[in-house]
Amino acid sequence: MMISRIYGESRSEQTSNNEDLILPFFAPEYIGIVEWWFTNGIPYPPHMIEEQVVW
Repeated sequence: MMISRIYGESRSEQTSNNEDLILPFFAPEYIGIVEWWFTNGIPYPPHMIEEQVVW
């Protein structure tokens, strides 16, 4: 709150900044899961992988 008042940022701008930080952190993990899935001959159906990675 105080920081947004100092910098004049709205709540939506703060959320956008958080997303900018989170995406680069998680994107390689999702790519790694898909790579593992293909490398291992697609051992599980897509819906099972989706259930594991979407929370």
